[in-house]
Amino acid sequence: MRHKKTCFKIFIGVLISTGLFWAGHGVALAQTPAGWSAQARIPEYDDEARPPEMVADSTGTVHVFNYQPVDDFTNQAIFHRTWRPDTGWSEARDIILPLRSNQPRLQSVLLDEAGYIHLIFFDGNELGASLYYSRAHASRANLAPAWLPPVLVADNAGPLPSAAVAGDGQNLYVLYTGRGERAGLYFSHSDDRGETWAASSLLLPTFDDLQPFGTRFTLDPQGNLHAVWSIVDSFGLDQELYYARLDTETMDWSWPVMLAQKDEGDYKSAWPSIIAWQGQLMVVYMDGPLPPTRFMRQSFDWGRTWTEPVRLFPHVGEYEHAVLLTDGDDNLHIVLGNRRDNMSHGMWHGVWLGDRWSDLEPLVSGPKTPTFDPSAPRAAIAQGNILLAAWWTDTGGGPRNGAWYSFGRLDASPVSAQPLPTAIPTATPQPTPEPTARPVTPTPTPRPNVTLPVELRGQAVPQTNAGIPVGVAVAAVTALLLVIGSIYRWLTS
Repeated sequence: MRHKKTCFKIFIGVLISTGLFWAGHGVALAQTPAGWSAQARIPEYDDEARPPEMVADSTGTVHVFNYQPVDDFTNQAIFHRTWRPDTGWSEARDIILPLRSNQPRLQSVLLDEAGYIHLIFFDGNELGASLYYSRAHASRANLAPAWLPPVLVADNAGPLPSAAVAGDGQNLYVLYTGRGERAGLYFSHSDDRGETWAASSLLLPTFDDLQPFGTRFTLDPQGNLHAVWSIVDSFGLDQELYYARLDTETMDWSWPVMLAQKDEGDYKSAWPSIIAWQGQLMVVYMDGPLPPTRFMRQSFDWGRTWTEPVRLFPHVGEYEHAVLLTDGDDNLHIVLGNRRDNMSHGMWHGVWLGDRWSDLEPLVSGPKTPTFDPSAPRAAIAQGNILLAAWWTDTGGGPRNGAWYSFGRLDASPVSAQPLPTAIPTATPQPTPEPTARPVTPTPTPRPNVTLPVELRGQAVPQTNAGIPVGVAVAAVTALLLVIGSIYRWLTS
């Protein structure tokens, strides 16, 4: 009997050690609430790649873009894939290779009413980079030959890769960090659907050790442009946050207005997001001492005056830009990374209630682990009421594990799918001159696709963020409990 008890103690010790090992590696710790799909990794996505940019077209298809290595891992390309709630993810295809470097740093994507997708990207490095533009009709966005050969927007771009594009398709506007006549924020525009671009003008000069960063755009119903950005010092700390308005009739910019600044004791003022919605502008940004939190300012006269800053949520943390977007009923939504405490890091969703934001609900949440701390959200709403969100893991230096996503059905009216507008016939564009030695596009290695359920089950689903599936972990624990029961019966027999 004593021998039996000794064996039992050894077995229990092994069991506890195994359980602690699993817990330390993030198995089955993060939880997905009712109404949202269990988080999953985007297939065919490189471990270290930035989160994707995404837009939803009139058919209910979400177009998703990122840059990542091609098969030989010596060159990177811009990739396109699509997502639909009924079929899941399409195959990832490389559509644009860089002209000067091996890293085309995608910055911003725009879908216009004519069904064209416009994108801009930096090509180069910290010593010298250029800003390029390309477009394709959404119906053919997965085909590399359908994309306009990259058009040079501006040289002397960077060194921080920060740029945004906005417009109505015919008229396009770009803001970017540059080093032309001096360091600062530069502006360029095109009135022929991106075929040619005007000479860049300096909107806000800075010094060499200060760089504009985190640029975001929105268009109001009158077609005027509203922009926000921060100013980063040589230590990577955002010192000030600005707003400016472009009158697109006269092409005159307003004088930049400082919306926030890093006060003594603050961490930084950073990551602004802006939206024009129902007669107002809304800016959400990060500010305050460590740990920082989210603040909001509103303007009801299109940027001429602003409300005082208001703290939005009890959540804290730096998780890059929040996403502001509207559903089929013109309800305003926010998607952001945040944390309440060390046990509830995650990705969150809220709805504007007219005078305040709703309490945030998690798309996924759990304790921070070496492979779980969602950050840098991207989102799009398809069919008027299906929200797709994506993000990457930012654990402060740990290994990356690709981009993850979740989707849910919103309390909003669905929008009937409409066919894409017919592509506009154009003359054969003249490509920007390229270096003579351009790498050949390799074909990506096919990987298994993932098909999502048509309907959400409306149940809480535990979800792992590491390499061991939740089902495997649950089955293993169940088996161990059965073994314990058998051993107990043996000892007492």
